[in-house]
Amino acid sequence: MRKELTHKDSLSTSVIDEAKLFHDLRELIHSVRYRVAIAVNAEQSLLYWQLGKRIRTENLADGRGAYGKKILATLSQKLVAEFGDGYSYSALTRMVRFADLFSDEAILVTLLQHLGWSIRVAEYLTELPPLKLLQSRLHRAIELAREETARMQLEVKG
Repeated sequence: MRKELTHKDSLSTSVIDEAKLFHDLRELIHSVRYRVAIAVNAEQSLLYWQLGKRIRTENLADGRGAYGKKILATLSQKLVAEFGDGYSYSALTRMVRFADLFSDEAILVTLLQHLGWSIRVAEYLTELPPLKLLQSRLHRAIELAREETARMQLEVKG
């Protein structure tokens, strides 16, 4: 749809393609939303990893037996009260497993950059989807992360 607009301050007449303008604005909004979602996903996944690592450092997940589990249960109750159900006992134990899967933070960060929004990493790795899908996507992402890490190490050395 085209509309003609006459500018009061000039004698010229401009023709605006309203449909194209709408399409361009819509694409810009979607593009920014997508990038924000990727950034939020990466930060949230990194937070889950950091929480899991911290819990593992305190040896609460399984190293202290019943005592550790009791402390973890108490912590999860307090976190749920303040931050919501995403920090339940089972969620915290999944975070520990997530941290166990990736002991190197640099590799995890690179991996998160390559996975993008299509995978919520911490949930994906701990509440396993169909195994073949997991293996395929994770294998490719790990390969990309390794390639990127190797490239960065060469740049640092060179």
